[in-house]
Amino acid sequence: MSEAPDDRVDDCKHKGKRDAMPFAAQWPEPLLTSTANPRVKGVRALHRAPERRARGLCLLEGVRLIETALDAGARLVEVYVVPEFVTSERGRRLVDRLRKRAVPVRPVAERVLRHMSDTQEPQGIVATAAMQEASPEVFAGCTALVIADRISDPGNLGTLVRTAAAAGAGLWATAGSADLYEPKVLRASMGTLFLVPHRQRLTIAEAVAGVRTLGLTLVAADAHGATEYSSMDWRRPFALVIGSEAHGVSPGLREAAAQVVYLPMAPGVESLNAAVTGAVLLFEAMRQRRASAGRRL
Repeated sequence: MSEAPDDRVDDCKHKGKRDAMPFAAQWPEPLLTSTANPRVKGVRALHRAPERRARGLCLLEGVRLIETALDAGARLVEVYVVPEFVTSERGRRLVDRLRKRAVPVRPVAERVLRHMSDTQEPQGIVATAAMQEASPEVFAGCTALVIADRISDPGNLGTLVRTAAAAGAGLWATAGSADLYEPKVLRASMGTLFLVPHRQRLTIAEAVAGVRTLGLTLVAADAHGATEYSSMDWRRPFALVIGSEAHGVSPGLREAAAQVVYLPMAPGVESLNAAVTGAVLLFEAMRQRRASAGRRL
């Protein structure tokens, strides 16, 4: 298990009339105290990719991640909180938002939440949400697409998702990449996966054919590329392939690429990690497009 983002609701003493209300008044649902409860087991099972795919659900953890998912229109199915979660203003506001959207909010004992959680230091709230992979038709008219090629590190992939969201790009992940709905990927993306049209587990042939169908220029990032990244005309619709640090871009994608770009670096530095490379290239594309439109980045 990994550390949760440092964004938990402040620990504080009970205060105000609302916090002094009896437990039953605040929580009409009974407190879940057993890790053998079927609901608890069902949430815990979402740590596994086959279970997520079979049920079409994923696990969200943390205040900011769940807030972002709500803002993005994610369909939350159930939420579980420790009773103390509502002793902070931020916690109360979040629970109120959830209830207004008719999302069931169920209280659980702290040890039960820890059992559900994928982190060492849970923030007092977890949720289940519907996965929302996009159909191919959603990408019609897309002018910026990131292809995460065999990026198996969840932190790297989640950060690349967050970068794509910031740049207004869609994202595809090829087979061999981490699962986009793995809890570590979702935490690294800070919930922005729900803002980004995405597909995953594509074969190389599917990715190449999909790019051609969309009429995008396929661009691969490679330390040994022929074109410096700033010389590329990023104003044209493109699909940018970012390979893993271990394996680079898949041969099939590199061969199909119309352009292979590189980042110039100081002597002794071979490469940047995938997420940083993606950020540099996507924001260069944004810079060129905004300059062409007469706007500042």
